[in-house]
Amino acid sequence: MGNVLKRRLFLFSSAAIALNANPLFAHSPWGQYQVYRQKHLLILSSRDDAISYPLSKELVVCLDKVLPIAKARPARAINLSRAFDLLRTDQFQFALFNRANINKMRMASDELSGKRPVDLSTLLEFGEMQFVVRSDFPTDLAATVTHNIIKCRENFSIPLNITKKALKDPHLHQGAQEALADFLAAG
Repeated sequence: MGNVLKRRLFLFSSAAIALNANPLFAHSPWGQYQVYRQKHLLILSSRDDAISYPLSKELVVCLDKVLPIAKARPARAINLSRAFDLLRTDQFQFALFNRANINKMRMASDELSGKRPVDLSTLLEFGEMQFVVRSDFPTDLAATVTHNIIKCRENFSIPLNITKKALKDPHLHQGAQEALADFLAAG
C-alpha cells in the first residue's frame, strides 16, 4: 500500500471514529440519576447548613427501619444556592434545613433573590430545623412519610415538634397535617 493510500485510510478511519464517537460517549449517567432519584427518598441538605446533614442521616436511619420500601438516602448539595436550584427544578422533593434557609427558599430572598421561589411545605419540625417537601408532593405519600418518622420520635438528637401548635403552621403539607392530627388524637 502506498503512503497516500495509508494516509487516506487513516484519515477516513479517524473521521469515521470521530463521527461515530458520539454513541460511544453518549451514555450519560443522567438517566440513571433520574431513576435513582425516583427509586429513593432523597433528603437534601447542604454543606453550609451545618446541622442539616447529620440530622438528615438520622432521618434516613429512621426511615430505613420503619419504611424500608422508601430506600431513604441523605444527599448534600455544596451550598444553599445549589440546593435551592435542585428543589426548584424538581430534581429533589425532600429537604432538611433550618427555618431561616427554608424561608429564603420560599421567598427567594438574600443570596437567592432574582430567582423564582420554590413552593415548599413543612412535614415536620425539629427545633429550628424543618423537614420540607415540594408542595405538589402527593398528600397520601406525605402522610405516610410523616407518620413513619413520628414512629422514631424518641431517636432524634433534636426533639421532634409534635404539638397542636405545629398544626397551625401555614406551610404545613396537607399529608403531614393528617398524620400529625392522627397522632395527637390517638395520644
